[in-house]
Amino acid sequence: MSTAIVSYQDTKIKEMKRLDWYVVGKRNLSGPGRAPGEFVIKLTNSSKTLEAYVYPAEILYFPA
Repeated sequence: MSTAIVSYQDTKIKEMKRLDWYVVGKRNLSGPGRAPGEFVIKLTNSSKTLEAYVYPAEILYFPA
């Protein structure tokens, strides 16, 4: 039995895709203390009224 470590970001992206959100962009997070693989993913809902930015440890929602 394998135990894979799933990140908060991966879990939230899967959950939001099931709720008809889709990815519209992705960019690397740069700066001191950031790992090269850290990024923020931008999603929008199907009615395009809300945008979400999924960071490695949090989600921010904004009106579109």
